[in-house]
Amino acid sequence: MQDITEEVSRYREAARHLWNTTFRAGPVSWDARDNFSRVASEMFSALVLDPLGSTENRLAEMFDPEPSHFQRIRVVPASEQIQILINRASKANGYWDDPVNRLQRGEADIRFVRFFDWDELGQRDFEYAQVRIVKWKAHPHLVNRFALLEFGQVRFQFLATDAA
Repeated sequence: MQDITEEVSRYREAARHLWNTTFRAGPVSWDARDNFSRVASEMFSALVLDPLGSTENRLAEMFDPEPSHFQRIRVVPASEQIQILINRASKANGYWDDPVNRLQRGEADIRFVRFFDWDELGQRDFEYAQVRIVKWKAHPHLVNRFALLEFGQVRFQFLATDAA
């Protein structure tokens, strides 16, 4: 397992800057968002995956309603306990209000999907990492659900193999 938080952070900063100063500078539209999303996916591969030698799937595009998670990028709390916003259903539906809202370090296996902002056409901060819950012994009913974790509260780990 390798900590890749710094690499993911560099990508996040580059993508934020690119959207906020270039794509958002022109007429803002869903087409602009989709064009940016394709570029951002390529940039994630170039800045994060390629240096790791990973041939894993690409970063999910923003318009993908059922994005895949990365098998080899685990997201873990940076402190003992953090807030987690969990989607109501296994399909992302815009409601992130499941009653379970705290995540203890080491209690769940969570994998990275993509970055998330509430406003897809406005100023972007990539404030949240959108993740998928792969395993959570204390809450098995939450497995396969999407969740949001604040970027500053997590670390990213690259697993040498698909196994945990």
